[in-house]
Amino acid sequence: MTDIDKKAAARSLARINMNFEHDDIIFKTYWFRVLCEGEYSWNYKEHSHSFYELHMCLKGSCEFYSDGNLYKLKEKDFIIIPPKTKHHIEKVSPKLTKFGWAFSAQSKSLNNDLLDLWLGSASGGKVYHAPDAISREIEFIENSALEKELLYRTLIYDGAFRLFVLFLRSIAENPPQIESCTEEQTDMRGLAIQSYILDNLAGGISIADLARQFYLSEKQISRIVKSSFGKTFGELKRSLQTQEVCNLIADTDKSLKEIALLSGFSDEYSMSKVFKKEEGMSPGLYRKGIKEP
Repeated sequence: MTDIDKKAAARSLARINMNFEHDDIIFKTYWFRVLCEGEYSWNYKEHSHSFYELHMCLKGSCEFYSDGNLYKLKEKDFIIIPPKTKHHIEKVSPKLTKFGWAFSAQSKSLNNDLLDLWLGSASGGKVYHAPDAISREIEFIENSALEKELLYRTLIYDGAFRLFVLFLRSIAENPPQIESCTEEQTDMRGLAIQSYILDNLAGGISIADLARQFYLSEKQISRIVKSSFGKTFGELKRSLQTQEVCNLIADTDKSLKEIALLSGFSDEYSMSKVFKKEEGMSPGLYRKGIKEP
């Protein structure tokens, strides 16, 4: 595929809901994409997620900081970042082309997260080298998204499952190289945005941060948030901050000053102002009410 075709395929793939089932396995996908240097702005800010992230260099190289360690990825290298792990891109080479997949996989019969069982200690802190079959499978998926032949969605889902198996086999067979939109898709993006805000409240988060993370414009982020939650970004953030304050008051003995910072407020006064507007009382009165028998 030419570079122009690759970009067109990426746009076509972005419009496909990549949540699918295969036999007993339910795959929930937050994003599935091939990104090229010059077309997107990489997210250099430290962040974390509540789901697994897989990154693979298709062309060029890049460096990741994950859990405080630096990992260097060359062409056809990949890394899996587990949930709740702080990470960010440190450096990219010119004309980098990178595949990214953020997802979870759950068994319908066992009702558990299969990635935790299958990946175990394989995820986080390890760089793996992918066989050529993985690059070919990604190209197959891109071509299917671009050409849209009969049953192309089924072809893409089957290709994604084969890709998943190939990555697992690569992890099992290769020693690690350790170096220090549709309405349904909009709903999933809304959940991913909500999860990202919750995961990164303490560090402070803006709509510009979300736009960089999800490779969307700020207007698109606002539209998805409004469609999913009926709120503006600011309203959603304040609601989630208030929820976090309630949880910290109920579950910890931290001071209100500490809770304010953990919830993403600049100080206790700002927290009290928002909390009173959302809950109709101050955080102090809320704490008193739930602590008293």
